[in-house]
Amino acid sequence: MFRTILSVLALLLVACAPDQTSTVIAIHPSAVSKAADIIQAVEDLNTAIGAEVFTVIQLEGYELIEGAAVVRLVERLAGDETVAGRTFHRAHSLDIVIEPETKPRIIAHELCHAAGLEHVEDDSNLMFYAPLRVALAATQREYLLGLVP
Repeated sequence: MFRTILSVLALLLVACAPDQTSTVIAIHPSAVSKAADIIQAVEDLNTAIGAEVFTVIQLEGYELIEGAAVVRLVERLAGDETVAGRTFHRAHSLDIVIEPETKPRIIAHELCHAAGLEHVEDDSNLMFYAPLRVALAATQREYLLGLVP
């Protein structure tokens, strides 16, 4: 199973090599076990946007990649027990922290936070506090499309 995930990841990395027209999502070594869910979140989000706005790469170690959002895995997030993911805008990095049980739609939600979207009150929207689906409003899609030149 683990080798299958890494094989799928390797294929996607070749097919989705980062360039100037995408937002890079870097999988930290701690999150390799969630690679399939992270890739699914990126695919679902790109489908909802209607363009390849996000791409995935695998970090070999603990390096920082300028402009990349780094997805890290922790056993349990501190604080609210209902939260399965958090995005941290730090001075030199953008970190998305998830738990082992975090679903792809929650990862997609956090990717949108990393890109600058905020919560909305519409419970049919990905940016609702507890999203049930990967659906974005036209203005959100336009904003995300504006991230790429």
